[in-house]
Order: sequence, then C-alpha cells, then structure tokens
Amino acid sequence: VKKTTHPKRITKWIHYTKLAKNEKQYCDAKDKEEIEGLADLIEADGMVLQDLLVKKIDTDAYKIIAGHKRHAACKLLVEERDKKEFEFLPCFEQNISEVQAEFQIYSSNCHHEETPYEIMHKLERMQYLINNYPEEFPEIQGGRMVERLAKKYNLSRS
Repeated sequence: VKKTTHPKRITKWIHYTKLAKNEKQYCDAKDKEEIEGLADLIEADGMVLQDLLVKKIDTDAYKIIAGHKRHAACKLLVEERDKKEFEFLPCFEQNISEVQAEFQIYSSNCHHEETPYEIMHKLERMQYLINNYPEEFPEIQGGRMVERLAKKYNLSRS
C-alpha cells in the first residue's frame, strides 16, 4: 500500500498592516455592522479561528486571497478598540499563480448568501479563467463549460 502524505500547513503570523486587500475581491461586507459583529466574535473567542489565505507580493507584503472580512475585523479591533493582541493574524501563504489566486477568491466566497449579480460575476470570471488558462485547471478540462462549472461548485446546470 502506497502511503500519501499531505503537505503541512504552516501558519505564519503576519501584522495586519502587511496584508493588502485583493483588487479581485468582489463581495465585501454589506455594512460596517457585519464587520463589527465579526470583530465581536473574534474578541469573544480570543483569536481568529481560521487562517487567512495569502500570496506574497513583496519582501514584506502579502495579498489576501481569503479572509478579507477577518482582516477588516482585526483592523477594527486594533484601531478602534485598542486591542493590540489582534495585530498579528494567522495566515497560510500559498505559492500559486495569479490565475489560481483569482480563482480561489471565487471558490472561497461561497459561505454566505450571494446576490444574483455576485453569482453571475463569479461564474463569468471563473469561465474566463478556465477558458484562457486551461493549463492551470487540468482537472476540469473536457466537456462543456456549464457542466464543468456546475460540477465544480455543486450548482444545477441551469
């Protein structure tokens, strides 16, 4: 029996000012109350429970792939509530292409109810990335695009 090992995820603790919002992020918080509510939960837990996904863009700078709201909540905790213990956020740095990073933004924004516009935007951009960079997505090549996207994201074909 051949054993396969999974790569280890190493958490890096990165100061919130070193994390930049990703310009491809398309579904921000609906209002400040959403960020304040998340900040309340993080403060109650005493920590951020899930690592942010980031991509290194410079010597000491990172672009957020997933975790924009957690970043905003920690920024609020530090800057508005003077909670210095939330200055450093747990992050998982990924060494991936810009195309894969953009795709992950769309695939990681499925935890909340999306508007029809957000769904349309996500699917159009994913289709564009898959069609124009097929070498980045070998597991979903072949077959029809609508069916591939529906399968990838557990959506009906319609």
